[in-house]
Amino acid sequence: MHIHSAKQMVPQWQELHQGDLIQLAPAKAPRFRLAKAEPPRALALVGADPKTRAVGPIPATPEDMASTWRWTLRPADRGRGTRLVGRGLVCSAALR
Repeated sequence: MHIHSAKQMVPQWQELHQGDLIQLAPAKAPRFRLAKAEPPRALALVGADPKTRAVGPIPATPEDMASTWRWTLRPADRGRGTRLVGRGLVCSAALR
């Protein structure tokens, strides 16, 4: 999988809405649905099925998996800076 950082901002990608599909790279790259956006403080994504693009329920079988990805900006250094906090969670019945 070839995922690279962007070299420029794309204006039409700057306004996200709950439920939007976000593909990390072309072809069979992971896809996520926007669960929550709180500009400019937080962004939360939920893993989507690569084929159906649907967000699945809590995993019930070892083959099922669910994931979330969240970024939060927090004030730091007494208001003179910003801290980026990223959290990812993967849930699978096989991991229980």
